[in-house]
Amino acid sequence: MSIYGESSSSSVVAESENIYKIEGKVTSPDGTDPLWYSRCRILIDGGDFHRGFLKSDNSFVIQGLSPGSYLVEVLHPDYSYPSARVDINSKGKIRARKVNNLQPSQVNQIQYPLRMKPAGRINYFEKREQWKWTDVLMNPMILMMVLPLLLITVLPKLMIDPETKKRNGANAAKYECSKSNAGV
Repeated sequence: MSIYGESSSSSVVAESENIYKIEGKVTSPDGTDPLWYSRCRILIDGGDFHRGFLKSDNSFVIQGLSPGSYLVEVLHPDYSYPSARVDINSKGKIRARKVNNLQPSQVNQIQYPLRMKPAGRINYFEKREQWKWTDVLMNPMILMMVLPLLLITVLPKLMIDPETKKRNGANAAKYECSKSNAGV
């Protein structure tokens, strides 16, 4: 039994040596809301296993992390914050960098402990567009009604067959003859 006790105590020591923490501070967007920090959450890798809250001085510490790469996100209902990737190696060296989803291979290191600043205010609503005449005229239903009417009225005038052309020419000649006879 003493053998099992010794092995379990040595594994606890080994595990405690490889436990690390991520710390940082979140900047408040403005000083108007004194309880701003109470609505803010810190998520590590989507919040499945590790999440944290801000202290009253806007700092945070997430403990109990083993060596690896972690995505740190700050969630607030009114403001958006850029994400950071924190890499912890087996020796305990911590390196932080910006997350760039468009160019994942590009590395932009940032200082550690993290300093998270707001990227902007979240806009949940889109501004309503103004009403315009062109929107009505380019409506597919209006185009389906107007185009056939234009085709019915314009195409017959554009296409004159040869018989009608001869008849119109003969009528024009008769009209010219009658006009010249009337003038004499």
